[in-house]
Amino acid sequence: MKPPALPLENANARATAHAKMCGSTITIEVRIENDAIVALAGDIDACALGKAATAIVCTHIPGLTYAELMQAKGWLEGVLGGASLSLPPCGGAVERSETEGGKSNKKAQENPSSAPYGAPSPARGEGNPTWADLAIFEAARDIPLRHASVLLIFTALEGTFENLHRSESKI
Repeated sequence: MKPPALPLENANARATAHAKMCGSTITIEVRIENDAIVALAGDIDACALGKAATAIVCTHIPGLTYAELMQAKGWLEGVLGGASLSLPPCGGAVERSETEGGKSNKKAQENPSSAPYGAPSPARGEGNPTWADLAIFEAARDIPLRHASVLLIFTALEGTFENLHRSESKI
């Protein structure tokens, strides 16, 4: 799901993130209220990995809090670094099981992400989003030069929270 184009009316934070390896750049504006993103718009000039990660993350907006963002980013960094897929921190369930041939078989319990942009995501339930759809990036684990591309939307969103808090502290 692609976010609406910039500018965002009534935005209170903006950030840009750049991945040097592929040249991807994501610029986003958000409206944050009560430490949760209530609206987002962006200019997504990214490679396929950056666009895919952005599309997944956008299914979790509005309502994404800084804590949820950082928890999901940490889990994805762990997956890219070789961590187990057994328990995504935000309530999703991804299990690994071995087949008879010894090959790994992933089974993901996912909620559909078909809500239109701006509608509450069906992947989020009672403040407990599922990030199991990010498990697809396990395929990029062995390509460390592309990890920044996968994490680009998280870097940009983290920057919006930091910029908002930095501007509030000056008031």
